[in-house]
Amino acid sequence: MGLAARAADEAIASGARLGGDGQESRFVLELDKPVAFRVFTLADPYR
Repeated sequence: MGLAARAADEAIASGARLGGDGQESRFVLELDKPVAFRVFTLADPYR
């Protein structure tokens, strides 16, 4: 199968938007299919 078959399984982004209200920021990515994800924090992120 190789790379071509794997690429066909990947989600495709059709849009993105960024917004906020001064307290929080929100990033929305519109995809054509569900994707697995996880949320985590970094103790000491590089800035």
